Amino acid sequence: MQGTIGRDMHAVSETTDNGESSVIAESQLTGLPDVVQCYLRHARIIGKEPIRTVHLKQKGAMQMKPGGRWFPMVGEQRFTTDPPAFRWHGIIRLLPLISLSGTDMLRDGHGQFRIALFDRIPLVDDHSPEVVQADLLRYLAEIVWFPTAWLSDAIAWEGLDDLSARATLRYREHSVSAVMHFNASGELTRVSAERYRKEGKRNVLTPWVGRNSAYREMHGLLIPTHCEVAWQLAAGEYSYFHCEVTTIAYNEPPEFVRAP
Repeated sequence: MQGTIGRDMHAVSETTDNGESSVIAESQLTGLPDVVQCYLRHARIIGKEPIRTVHLKQKGAMQMKPGGRWFPMVGEQRFTTDPPAFRWHGIIRLLPLISLSGTDMLRDGHGQFRIALFDRIPLVDDHSPEVVQADLLRYLAEIVWFPTAWLSDAIAWEGLDDLSARATLRYREHSVSAVMHFNASGELTRVSAERYRKEGKRNVLTPWVGRNSAYREMHGLLIPTHCEVAWQLAAGEYSYFHCEVTTIAYNEPPEFVRAP
């Protein structure tokens, strides 16, 4: 299984265009909603090289059901920005000797969500069209960690008010939208959308929210290092994942990477 993980991460990295790129100019913000321009300047993307690949590690916790116990988690994720793709792999410790692994992957316009016991025994393996929608929305929300990608030609912006804008990502035959909410300082603090959620054997479209905080300078960019995601259920909010980004690297060459 570790070999498969490494090959998948390597393949995600190799899907991007690794050609030389010029740095981002102020003129590239022209035409974007004012609140988005303010955010991108605050994130310090001007003068930076466009990000093509991302490699990050995180630690945090997951809650398997509303009101349930929080289990510690470590994760590793790789992204490419052209085309949009990612692979996340996490280990959730249920007991000292018992663990679950989670894998979420978007590649070549296809999505896959997998849960396995001990990283070997499959419990869930979903690659339905609804997973593609969920993964594209996840990718869109997580651009906050590599903000030069907000200038992608695949993303269209619509200003809503002084502190929010709608971002629409179009890739192949797919299109997803989410509302980005900003604070007065120019930070992107919340993302909201309708996203597919696994409910038994069905995928159900459900209000979803991601919250970002603890902005820090990393490699010259201001990005959030803490995030929390939750479903807005009829019975109330179900927060199911939170994490801290511990390391992040940009524009690395493709390499074999093992999950933590």
